[in-house]
Amino acid sequence: MALNNIHIKSKRGGARPGAGRPTGTKNKISGQQILDEIEQHLGVPYAQQLVSNYVDTINSNDTNLRFQYDKLILGKVVADKAEIEVTESADLFDAKRQAFADAIAQLAAATKTQETK
Repeated sequence: MALNNIHIKSKRGGARPGAGRPTGTKNKISGQQILDEIEQHLGVPYAQQLVSNYVDTINSNDTNLRFQYDKLILGKVVADKAEIEVTESADLFDAKRQAFADAIAQLAAATKTQETK
């Protein structure tokens, strides 16, 4: 009866060798190319057109579309604000350097102890 519980794997689906997009393939069109084409076609930068459309949405009282614009713009603003420049003081740098040196010394001592055994 134990043989009835054996699961036979299907030959359909799943990963296959050589399947999928080859490694290192380049995109046929980039996001920047799309923005450049929009700017060329409209005659104004995409960001300016986006703001103009947002103002039109507010003036037309289309709350659903305005909400969509709010999410889009807020998402971009928050993403840009998340890029924070981290700077370290000289004291912090020296403290990290000392901690690293201590860790290396302890590792060397532990290795030397193991070699003497």
